[in-house]
Amino acid sequence: MIASTPRSNLRVAAAAALLSLSSLAFAQTPPAAPAAPAPPVPAPTCESPGALPTAKPGMNTADNFQKKVDNYGTCMKAYVAEHRTAAEAAVAAARAHQDAANEAVGKYNDYVNALNEQQAKANR
Repeated sequence: MIASTPRSNLRVAAAAALLSLSSLAFAQTPPAAPAAPAPPVPAPTCESPGALPTAKPGMNTADNFQKKVDNYGTCMKAYVAEHRTAAEAAVAAARAHQDAANEAVGKYNDYVNALNEQQAKANR
């Protein structure tokens, strides 16, 4: 029968711990829950000026139509600017979450590597 020493008990415990950690590293993590669908984005509410006036327009009709075209363009530019800003904010938030997840993976990997080094030194 082999005598048990505190050092050999420590080695057995460390080996068991590393085996359990290595099995965690190789175990498949369950798939992440599907992301919530994006909320619907409202369509622009800008009023289209419609088709060109068909009758030979008088000065008032042409001026009125041009004002409608200008107002439509101003409204659409504001809509685009608002939604671009919202999209940029969403991308920045997603990037921050991805960076945090990558940092967590790095910390875990560093921890497991340190344990493996400790185990290697203990086995020498």
